[in-house]
Amino acid sequence: HPPYLRARLPELLDLAQKVSGIHSGDHPETSEVLDALTALKEAFEPHLAKEEERLFPLLCELEKAAGGKMEKQPAGPPCDKAVPMVLAAHNHNKGLLGQIRKLTNHFTPPGDACYSFQRLWKGLQELERDMHHHLHLENNILLIRAQDYEKRTAAYRLSTGS
Repeated sequence: HPPYLRARLPELLDLAQKVSGIHSGDHPETSEVLDALTALKEAFEPHLAKEEERLFPLLCELEKAAGGKMEKQPAGPPCDKAVPMVLAAHNHNKGLLGQIRKLTNHFTPPGDACYSFQRLWKGLQELERDMHHHLHLENNILLIRAQDYEKRTAAYRLSTGS
């Protein structure tokens, strides 16, 4: 997922700048889409970096610790601190995706849309689909699993006195 986003967001931004530059006079929503897409990129890139640098390694450590395979406590913030921060970032990004969906009339290009305009709307729809899948996996599987691992780790430490 992160490699897809790192490649796709700049491509879509370039296309959005082109479409907005040409069509914003007749279609002011193209400028608003550009602004929302820029905000999404600016919010999501640091979020992806934090996930790769902190969250995913913490999940791996928690999984090992939950199975009693680690001697030390996992590094990083506990899940009760990390999960709300991740969920807040996800909700913010979902809000931007919703804004883009609304601005694009559910990704329906106007009748006078040129090929680039149509490609942009289609690309934004694909981006939304990919990001919703990513957010679903993290919110409903990974983060819940992390909280479970943390509980199991605490129970294991209590039972072994470590």
